[in-house]
Amino acid sequence: MATDSNKKTKYFYLGKAGSEAHIDAVEKLTRRDLIDELQRVINSLL
Repeated sequence: MATDSNKKTKYFYLGKAGSEAHIDAVEKLTRRDLIDELQRVINSLL
């Protein structure tokens, strides 16, 4: 993926690494992943 300059990653919009916008976006992705995982656990218990 990194060798093909025409392809864009799904995280392209996150901005420059280390910037405030980048850190905020990474935190949002992490929270979303946690929410998704918790939802899967809840569904498996029902």
